[in-house]
Amino acid sequence: RTSDAIRAIDYAVAHGAKIASNSWGGGGSSPAMRIAIEHAAAEGLLFTAAAGNEGTNNDEVGSFPANYEVDNIISVASTTWLGELSSFSCYGKETVDVAAPGSYIYSSVPGGGYEYLSGTSMATPHVTGLAALVWMYRPQLSMKQVKEIIRESTRKLASLDGFINTGGLINAKNALEAAWAFEPPRSPAHAPKGLEFVDVDPRIGTYSGAVTITAASDESDIEYYQVYFVSGAGFQLEPLGGPIPASGESEVVLEINGSFVPSQYARYLAVVSGRSAGEMPAQLHTSVPYVALHDYAVPVSGARSVTWGGDADLRQGFVKGTLTLQRAASETSITAYNIYWRHKDGTRGPFVSSVPAYGFQEPSCSGATCSLIESSRLAEGASRFSR
Repeated sequence: RTSDAIRAIDYAVAHGAKIASNSWGGGGSSPAMRIAIEHAAAEGLLFTAAAGNEGTNNDEVGSFPANYEVDNIISVASTTWLGELSSFSCYGKETVDVAAPGSYIYSSVPGGGYEYLSGTSMATPHVTGLAALVWMYRPQLSMKQVKEIIRESTRKLASLDGFINTGGLINAKNALEAAWAFEPPRSPAHAPKGLEFVDVDPRIGTYSGAVTITAASDESDIEYYQVYFVSGAGFQLEPLGGPIPASGESEVVLEINGSFVPSQYARYLAVVSGRSAGEMPAQLHTSVPYVALHDYAVPVSGARSVTWGGDADLRQGFVKGTLTLQRAASETSITAYNIYWRHKDGTRGPFVSSVPAYGFQEPSCSGATCSLIESSRLAEGASRFSR
């Protein structure tokens, strides 16, 4: 399912993956999937994708996810051992980047065995492995540089000319030689000294406030600061706001206009220094300052009523019975109802127990036709709507 694929991409980014190998495809274009791949691209994840096995032109009829127009995707066609385009392989002079061996590949299969298989799903891992090889050789290269190296280092073949954008088959020797010539990004040597953020939004899961950055003691190589969300695993996620110019001031403040809701895996904020030649990675346990996201929440409503059924324990000094509470009309700001004893003077006594909230929302009507609908509250707390 598309939703599973999106969760997998988000998980990979949150846990620091640099390459995603995608030997799958089918179905139409999905805006949600495209956005997930775009977010992955922003965090430097290379997305290798099988071009498809229908033997058709992807320039005319797209095969997804390979056909999304996102700059981290490398679309991969399949070739035979002779270097010819496999009969089943999709192709596209504009939309398919490179080719790799994909016919009659000795591959692992479920159950611990091996079989000879064919498909662009067999070709794609060759490109993924080459990307990993290039990155191991030159770890500081950016994702876009690795993609460019793989594309520009192909071995040109007449059999692929007009069918593949680069007209070539991937070549590891050429790629490593090309990688040596690339100048990797060079981030500033000086990091910001501190970061502070306190949530002031009372809603659960929603944050607001000002982010205060303590500037680096030496800004001679710094052009800007950038705040990022960081996953619980310690890896960079999406940015919070845009770059903040280095001003020479000891503190820089990022004002949040409105509120924000962090992504699923976000657990921290981190600030890095950057310049046109490169930017520090926003990762935990480095020189980068970071702060945990602590959600400040205040319930906007409480239980609507509470009733005590009476003491059912006849022993002196012992109490037993049923306490019934009516939930708040909306539990969006509530995580639990805490129950306390109350002293004779009305002040709060010792804690007794807690009843968890589960997100209850009382039914309501909105829209032009609501005047035609009658609503009433039943004695047991339920709602009745009729027309």
